[in-house]
Amino acid sequence: AVGGRVKTMARALNGRIHAYEPGLADPDVLAAALGRNLYRGGAVAPEALARMVGYVRAAAGELAAQGFDSLAAGRVRFAELEPA
Repeated sequence: AVGGRVKTMARALNGRIHAYEPGLADPDVLAAALGRNLYRGGAVAPEALARMVGYVRAAAGELAAQGFDSLAAGRVRFAELEPA
């Protein structure tokens, strides 16, 4: 029931954290993880995947630069998405 669904979601989140964290240092690793998780392994234009990799890395940098107090208070800034 609900507990099983929550456990499944927690496992999925944990798996993605372990897939994306190394990808923040290596764009190729991040691209592979996004291809599996975001695009479900389906066909995706290399340009679209490269844009997503750039955005995820920029967003992680923006979040890392924010102080804990700001985040805890709900003041969160994300990276700007560049127009295509």
